[in-house]
Amino acid sequence: MTRSDLHSPNTNSKSVKKRFPNVIFLFLCAIIWGFGFIAQRLGNQHVGPFTFNGIRFLLGALTVSPLLLVVRRAEEKEQRAAGISASESRKKTCSTRRAWFIGSLFCGLALFAGASFQQIGLISTEAGKAGFITALYIILVPLIGLLLGKRVSWNVWIGLVLAVGGLYLLMVEGDFNVATSDLIILIGAFLWALHILAVDHHTEKVDGIRLAFGQFLVSGLLSFSVALAREQISWLAIKEALLPLLFSGVIVAGVAFTFQVLGQRGTNPTLAALIMSLEAVFAVIGGILVLNERMSSREWLGSALMLIALIIAQLKFKEQKNANHTPITQNPNI
Repeated sequence: MTRSDLHSPNTNSKSVKKRFPNVIFLFLCAIIWGFGFIAQRLGNQHVGPFTFNGIRFLLGALTVSPLLLVVRRAEEKEQRAAGISASESRKKTCSTRRAWFIGSLFCGLALFAGASFQQIGLISTEAGKAGFITALYIILVPLIGLLLGKRVSWNVWIGLVLAVGGLYLLMVEGDFNVATSDLIILIGAFLWALHILAVDHHTEKVDGIRLAFGQFLVSGLLSFSVALAREQISWLAIKEALLPLLFSGVIVAGVAFTFQVLGQRGTNPTLAALIMSLEAVFAVIGGILVLNERMSSREWLGSALMLIALIIAQLKFKEQKNANHTPITQNPNI
């Protein structure tokens, strides 16, 4: 595209039309992920947190698995077009499998840790409040990246200050009392930030769909193992939690993940992150409509500050994406 094209009304119109389906996909992601908090709270009413996570992540792996065949066929087509020999193809396959195994293990462990804290916290914390506390990962990712030698722009620091104020209003009550469940959700936000950094690192070596399948599988097996050791698993209880499990495992993990891949393709990463951060807003809406949750005026103000903080913290991410910014490409409510 030339400089003259940038100023052409026809070109801009075509560009907007081309991006419109992507934006719709991203909005659908935000809606699904926001209502995912509702499914998690409903699931907690019937089964233990580790049982819920174990089943939903295994369902997520099962939902994503058909896409693995699509990826494999695309790679084979590329190899034939490039004239790669059978021996070279086998070497590449071995290298890819090793990278997939390592990436799945590390990302799966991080996913297991973040999801465990989130699910346990949601036993007592309202879905809307949990959505905004969890969304703090958007600011924590670049701050943790600072320890890895990546630059943090001024708007992230402003976002952090506003987020701290928002968290204070959301979490602190009376004489500086903080609910244990809110603190657990906050710890989960830190773990989600680590998970996002792990995903960003390993997607440089492994296809995103393969990595999603692997991390879902690892996290599901780990969660189910803990459930077998610590929780009483009842098939009747699982049956009662079936709808939340199906929504969280199939729709939130499988379908929304696919929408995210489609939506982020060719979309400005800043715009994509801004749209997907609206999941916290939809968590509040879902909590009001489905669970009849109500927030105090203090909590509404805290939520508003958190939303402003999330927007401000992402405004300049586009300038840093090539060298200094770790893109946010993984949702913490999968």
